[in-house]
Amino acid sequence: MNSQQEHKVMRSLTTLSILLLAGTVPASAWAKGPAIQYSEPMNLGDGQVQVFAMVAGDKPMHLGVVMDADIFSNAPTEESDGMWDVVDAEGNVVWHCCGHELDFDVPANMQAASAFTHIVVNWNPVGHPPPTVYTVPHLDFHFYTMSREDRYAITAPAAEDMCNDNIYGLPAPVPVDCDELDLAMMPLPADMRPPQHSNLGAVEPGMGNHLIDLSSPEFNGSPFTHTFIFGTWAGELTFWEPMITQEFLESHPRVLVDIPIPAAAPEAGYYPTRYGIFYLPRKKGQYIVMLTDFVWLPQSSGE
Repeated sequence: MNSQQEHKVMRSLTTLSILLLAGTVPASAWAKGPAIQYSEPMNLGDGQVQVFAMVAGDKPMHLGVVMDADIFSNAPTEESDGMWDVVDAEGNVVWHCCGHELDFDVPANMQAASAFTHIVVNWNPVGHPPPTVYTVPHLDFHFYTMSREDRYAITAPAAEDMCNDNIYGLPAPVPVDCDELDLAMMPLPADMRPPQHSNLGAVEPGMGNHLIDLSSPEFNGSPFTHTFIFGTWAGELTFWEPMITQEFLESHPRVLVDIPIPAAAPEAGYYPTRYGIFYLPRKKGQYIVMLTDFVWLPQSSGE
């Protein structure tokens, strides 16, 4: 990090440390400063996971996830929780999907100030495709701008209904039906396309399509530590996703990374330009993963 980024990281850590130590802070207590709100916590392993949002006036500051450092102790080791698995007529799993899912509403202050609706944290104890790249224990942090109802409508098909047509030049089968694959592969308008990210047809039920940055270190001879992915559905951006390995989190990181953002969004509003990964040495230790440095993006022209 350069000195400016280092200063921003330290300022963020200091502010968040104070607020996290204080617990939930009512918005009225921060009438002239930042207001922070929390979700209810959920359990993972021996720890807890919680979503937080910090808003100053009507401007988003941070939207993220705070996790106890012992979430990996006694965490599930099965490939997935079964919620989005594709199974055959005998009940055998033919496609494990999506790890172990924790689903949170975005706090009300951030919903009022941005397009983000809910956050899903996926614990992947054995990783997921593509093979040899993301097949290590890691967490996916899906920050959704689509509704939960629309996300749930991307259903896992029965095994016999998986799309086996070799369309779009993708290997078959794909863990959605062919109608859903058509929606997943719809191209984005030019002003909504994130720089550096490619549509490789990485489609999953309960999520949609994933745009991959092939310039990331994990595709260029270095091991996967953390990376950023955009999600799409029906020709719109639908989620913003940091992916971070267990090993990297346990190295007690303190990083702030630029996001190659698009020029426009499905809905005009504030969107993040960086994601941060921080370790806080309080109590038994905590990890913070957050979107930050929000800027205003116009609504896409749709062309």
